Amino acid sequence: MNSESIRHPIFPLTIRFAESIDIQHIMNIETNGFPPGIAEKEETFLERIRIFPEGFLLIESSQNREVLGYVCGEIWDVSGSIAESSFLLDHRISESHNPGGNSVYISSMAVRRDRQNAKLGTLLLSSLLGSISLQFPNVIQSILIVGRDWKGARHLYSQFGYSELFVSNNFFKPINQMAMDGIVMKKEFFNLPIDL
Repeated sequence: MNSESIRHPIFPLTIRFAESIDIQHIMNIETNGFPPGIAEKEETFLERIRIFPEGFLLIESSQNREVLGYVCGEIWDVSGSIAESSFLLDHRISESHNPGGNSVYISSMAVRRDRQNAKLGTLLLSSLLGSISLQFPNVIQSILIVGRDWKGARHLYSQFGYSELFVSNNFFKPINQMAMDGIVMKKEFFNLPIDL
C-alpha cells in the first residue's frame, strides 16, 4: 500500500505510509491531542517510522495533503498472557518489534481535534489492521492500551471487537493532573472490517 484514496461523504482522503518528513505534522497532532506526560516524544515516532514503516499510517486531505491523523503499530511476539510490564509510553520499538511475532500492538493513534467524529479513526485503524493481516499472516491478534476516560477511543475499539483484558492502574500520568488508569484490550483476527 503506497497510498489509497478513500471516499468520504464530506471530503476526499488519502491514507499512506508516514515518512520522517511528516514528523512535524505528527507531533502537532500528538501534542494537541495528549497532555504533557502522555504525549510521546518526537524521537519515539521517528524510530517507529524507521524501524517499521509498514506499521505507521497517515490520513490526509487529498486536496491539500493536510495531515489529519495517524496510527502506528508494531509486531510483538506474545505467548501466553500479556504482561502489564510490556506497556510503556515512549518505549523503544527497536527493543519490542518482532516481524515474526503473532500480535500487532497499536502503540498510538490520534486525529486532529477539528476532524474528530468524522470516522477518520475508523478508517485509520481498519486500514492498519487490514494491511498488517495481509502482509503478516502470522499475526493473529491485536492489543492496545487506552485511557479509562477516553470514551470515544474506547467506543471505537469496542466497535472493532476489542475486549478488556485488564486494568493498568495509573498508567497515564499527565503532568500536574490526576493519573488515569489504562485499559489493556485485545482483538482476535477473525472479523476485521466494520461498516463505515
